[in-house]
Parts: sequence; structure tokens; C-alpha cells
Amino acid sequence: MNNQIKYFFFFIPCIWCFVLHAQNTGGEFDRTIDSLKTELKKAKHDTTRCIILHTLSETAGDDEWPGFNDELKKLAEKNLALSPGDDLKHFYLKYLASSLSNLGLIALMQGDSEKGLGYYQRALKMQEEVNDKEGIALSLNNIGGIYDNFSDIPKALEYFNKSLIIREEIGDKFGIANSLNNLANVYDNQGNIEKALEYHHKSLKIKEEINDINGISISLNNIGIIYDHQGDEKKALEYYQKSLALKQKTGDKSATAAAFLNIGIIYKKRGKIQEAFDCYEKALALQQEINDNSGIASSLNSMAHIYTLKGDTVKALNNYYKSLEIREKIKEKRGLINSLNNIALLLTRKKDLQQAADHGKRALLLSNEIGYAESIKNSAHTLAKVYERQKNYAGAFEMYKLEIKMQDSLNNEQTRKASIKTQLKYEFEKKEAVIKEQQEKEQAVAEEKNRFQQIVIGFVVLGLLFVMVFTVFIFRSLKTTRHQKDIIEEKQKEILDSIHYAKRIQTSLLPTEKYIEKHLTIKK
Repeated sequence: MNNQIKYFFFFIPCIWCFVLHAQNTGGEFDRTIDSLKTELKKAKHDTTRCIILHTLSETAGDDEWPGFNDELKKLAEKNLALSPGDDLKHFYLKYLASSLSNLGLIALMQGDSEKGLGYYQRALKMQEEVNDKEGIALSLNNIGGIYDNFSDIPKALEYFNKSLIIREEIGDKFGIANSLNNLANVYDNQGNIEKALEYHHKSLKIKEEINDINGISISLNNIGIIYDHQGDEKKALEYYQKSLALKQKTGDKSATAAAFLNIGIIYKKRGKIQEAFDCYEKALALQQEINDNSGIASSLNSMAHIYTLKGDTVKALNNYYKSLEIREKIKEKRGLINSLNNIALLLTRKKDLQQAADHGKRALLLSNEIGYAESIKNSAHTLAKVYERQKNYAGAFEMYKLEIKMQDSLNNEQTRKASIKTQLKYEFEKKEAVIKEQQEKEQAVAEEKNRFQQIVIGFVVLGLLFVMVFTVFIFRSLKTTRHQKDIIEEKQKEILDSIHYAKRIQTSLLPTEKYIEKHLTIKK
């Protein structure tokens, strides 16, 4: 491994520790971005520059990160063209794949889902080449999201589940929670509320385990939305309030404002008008702090509804006009149509019929431009009311006919969607059954492999125990043998000593050869 790669392994934890610390200290974040830009200028190796550019593309502001991402892509492509060794090739492929994923996100933000899908698929291919499992799981998840937007439920399910399997394999709890959340949304779209809640609760449990405060608040909000749609206002309010408490802790003003709006809607449904108005005011204050024009327009519109219920037409109109002005500025056509219709109906009550007709006609014109049957129906209903008050019965009749036509179109569309939904649900359940069967097979193989490993380990342990017992037995036998040998040697020594002693005694008692020779010699 060359020095550049070694430097990479040292440098990346430093960058992320620095970024995470800055995010936790709020005002330090901008200084961190500036510091990374300085480090980028001083970086001597392309590997280091790739790491810094990747970090900036993930953390810089909306007006800057696409530029850093383009630099990252060009740098990775330049180095790959030089035919580097395997280590560097894998390194640059991984970061090129990351830049392509970001380009996929940009394409989606621009409304080009097909282009986004292409980028994600290219990124996935590179991540598979370098076996970047975390990246593979992310790309599979992103592709699943696009298929979900295409209402291709079987493919969305396939990719979400593939992503989930890999994330479970590598122990990525944050990713697992995200995949479960996506699957819950698919179940929700299919009308399977029980399953949707089950998966949202599974996701919530994991987020609680890893203390992902922002993720917990999102799960709580999603569960609240499901209960809201089911008409269970009590439970919806309970989860919205839990979500709000956490969002306030994170300091995310946009999300906190959205939570206040959701709670306000529940209060309004339950007839708690003042509580609803207080929530809308709090949402508005937060949205004004962060210049969230779309949110400001929604809050003003909601407050106008409350003023209308209270009978304060002047304040209601004032808020509607403020909302209208903002929506014209940001070119939010559906919201604009809604504001025009609300103003027209309120002016009708005030008997300012000409202005009411003007606003109603403009709403209908915009509705026809965008081609939404729901918007056309609502605008036709508004004009019918205005024409009726003007005693323009022919015009009112035409508008009522248009309203009925659009309602029939919506009914037919709903019937068609219900039919498609039923078919998709059938395919969805088939696909889910296949995936579940595959997962069970993989789990069975894994369990069998684990069982075999345990058996092997068991035999090895038994073998080691046998060897240890045998060794102890041999050692004890040798020790006993040695002890017996020592006893025998000692006995032999005693016997030899006795023999030698007896021999010495015998020798001392017998006459010597010289003595015998002396006394047996015959004198001559």
C-alpha cells in the first residue's frame, strides 16, 4: 500500500470527527467548511483531495455542494484514466460512484427521475466492482425509491429488501431503520395499515437504540400521519406531539414548523380553534426566521381559515392576499389556485361579486393550464357559486356541469387506481412471498453453516480435551514409572551394598593367600 493510501486511512477519521463536532456546536459548522476549503487548497495528494471534496459535497450548502461534487467526479475520472494499481483503482472507483449518486440526487431534484435512475445504476455497478457494501445498499435503496415514485411496487419492494438484507449483513443500524421506514411507506401506499405500522415501529425501535433523535422524530411523525388518515385523531395528536418535542431539541426549525402545522390541523378537526391558531402562529414565526416562503404561505392560509371560522373576514382576506403574493412570487401554482378560490368565496360572502368572479376565472384558467382535475373541479365550484350570486344562471349551470364532469373523471381515475392498486398489491404480495422465501433459505443456509461450524468447533474442543486428558495420563504414568524406577534403583543399591558388606566381612575372616602359602610350605 503506497503512502497516499496510508494518508487516506489516517485523514478520513480526522475529517469526520471535525465535521461531526462542528455540527454539534452549531455556529462552528461554517468555520469547519472554511477549514476544509483551506485544507483542500493545501492538499498535495489526489487521494486526500478526493476525501475532502467528498466531505464538502456531503456537508456544504445547497449553492456549493454540487460544485464540489463535480470536482470530485473529474478528479476520480482523471486518476482512473491513468490505470492505477488495484488499491488506488478501488479507491477512485468508490469516490466516482459517490459523485454519480449525488448527480442522481440532483436529477431527482430537477424532476428527471429517469436520469436519476441512470446515475444510481452506474454508481451501483462501480460499488459492486469494489465490493463497497455500504454504497451498494445505499444505491439499491435509492433505486427502490425511484421505482416507488414510478408506482412500480414489485421493483420498489425488490430493491428496498435487497438494501435491507445487505444493511443487516454489515450491521448498519441507521441504514436498517431507513430501509424499514421505506418499506413501511410502501405498505401504507398499498393500504396495508397494519404492516405499515409494524415496520414504522420496527424502524422506530432501532432509531431509539442508536439514539437517532432526528430519525425518531420522523418515525413518530409518520406514525401520526397514518393515524390521522385513519381518523384516529387522538393517537395522531399523541405522536405529532412526541415528534414535535424531539424536533424542538434538534433545533430543526423547518421540521418543527411542519409539526406545529400538523398539530394545528388536528386541533382544528376537533373544534379547538384557538389551539389550532396558536400552532399556526408558532409555525409561521419559525418559517419567517428561516425564510421558508412555501411554509409561510401555508401558515398564512391556515390562519386565514381560522379567521374565517371566527367571522373576521378582514383579517382572513388579509392573510389570503399575503399567501397569494408569496405563492405568485415562488410560482407555486397549485397553492396559488387554492388562495384564489378562497379569496373568491370570501369576496362572495362580502358581496364583492365582480372581484370574486375575477379571482375565480383566474383560478380556473390556471387549473386548466396545469391540468389537475381536482383543481379544475374546485375552481368550477367557486365560479358556480359566484355566478349564482350574480344571477348568471347560465354561467352557473356551465360551471356545475364542469364540476360534475371533473368529479366523474376523478371517480373514474380513482376506480382505475383502485384496480391498479389491487393488481399491484397482488404482485407485491407475490414478490414479497418470493423474497421472504429467499430470505428464509438464506437464513437456513446460514444457520446450517453456523451449525456445521459449531459441530466442527465441538469436535476440535473434544479433541483438545482428549489430548489434554491423554497428556495428563501419560505424564502421571511417566511420573509413576519414574518413581518405581527410583524405588527399584534404591533397592538394587541396598542389595549391592549388602553384598559388598558381606564380601568385606568374608574377606576379613579368611586367611590371606600369603598366610596359607607360608604355613603350608614343607621344610626340607
